[in-house]
Amino acid sequence: MSRRADREVDLFIRGAEHRGACLESCPDHLHKILETRVSRGELFSPLPRLYARGDSWNELTTSRRTTHVLRGLHELHPDWTFCGISAAVA
Repeated sequence: MSRRADREVDLFIRGAEHRGACLESCPDHLHKILETRVSRGELFSPLPRLYARGDSWNELTTSRRTTHVLRGLHELHPDWTFCGISAAVA
């Protein structure tokens, strides 16, 4: 793993946290790096292709976790319509 890619992942993670979202594994070239960090316990993946720093995730309430996941899913699938419980949380 290159230092540049590592810094890029850190930058994307901080940006997602700032937006109150899970990081989605876009751009795709970072997917392997993100999965490696999950296997080392540095990141948590609540759903496939969504990531959060483990310590940050553990500090979130259940409703904030849901919001982070929904925002990450929206970034992965901007054409999806959220309804029911997910819409209520949003």
